[in-house]
Amino acid sequence: MSGLLGQPNYSMKVGPQPMARQTYKSLIEKQWEILRDRNPTETEVQRFLEQHPVLVPGAFGVGRLTSGHAPFPGGLISQPTLYGYQHRIPDFLWISKNSTTLNPVFIEIERPNKKVFKGKDDLTADFTQARHQIAQWRQWLKVPNNQDGFIKAYRLDRFRDLAFEPQFVLIYGRSAEYANDPYRASMMAELLPGHDEHRMSYDSIAYDSKAEELLSLRHNKTGYHVRHIPPTYWMGPGMFHYREPLKDRLKAVAKSPIIDADRAQFLLERIPYWENWWKGPHGMCSHGDRE
Repeated sequence: MSGLLGQPNYSMKVGPQPMARQTYKSLIEKQWEILRDRNPTETEVQRFLEQHPVLVPGAFGVGRLTSGHAPFPGGLISQPTLYGYQHRIPDFLWISKNSTTLNPVFIEIERPNKKVFKGKDDLTADFTQARHQIAQWRQWLKVPNNQDGFIKAYRLDRFRDLAFEPQFVLIYGRSAEYANDPYRASMMAELLPGHDEHRMSYDSIAYDSKAEELLSLRHNKTGYHVRHIPPTYWMGPGMFHYREPLKDRLKAVAKSPIIDADRAQFLLERIPYWENWWKGPHGMCSHGDRE
């Protein structure tokens, strides 16, 4: 449809439906448990979570800064470069926001079988180093020029009127190391960081149904590139509300091993239509229109 004032200027098409929520949830929860429990390398964990952003915490904020707003620009950013920072980069980044704050969530993961404790109450060097890494990112982002560079590089100028409050998540170890030991459990409670740092065990990772349509992205100086598309992904005007171009959607569909062949073909046909519609101008939209 195009035309009349107050009417949508897009057309919907009936096609094969996305994978059902429960099907996807059951599939990746099983795969995740198998992977996690065989003590994988950090690279293996990184690769799996990159393929399935629905498992990565922080899409809608963390702690006191939870939000109903989808993260910008609609996906999880893997291995985000902090341009100008010469040391280890985060494993993941959600650019979360709410009505008053821009709170990018930087995520550090470690191998699941790394320990928090050595002996009864001493902390391991691995755990101390992981927290030190977060402290380094925090300190770097406090420098006004670095903060400004981050905002410019990730095309966040539209959010400059919001307070900038980055958050940091460390995913480390297994809860069995301290859950049944009152002394260690008490120690872990004492180790709870400040308002901007959050620690999770690998047993806390869970499927987030609100994140089912979110993409897996990489970012470089040419912009945002889609790496993976979930089988629950849908299309419609509500999918493009941030008006930020995302490159390589079609490549991501073509290489997905779990999107049904008929659904993949439908996506390959319809994504160009919606990307062209995104360029505007836009009339009335219903974000409930999905195909």
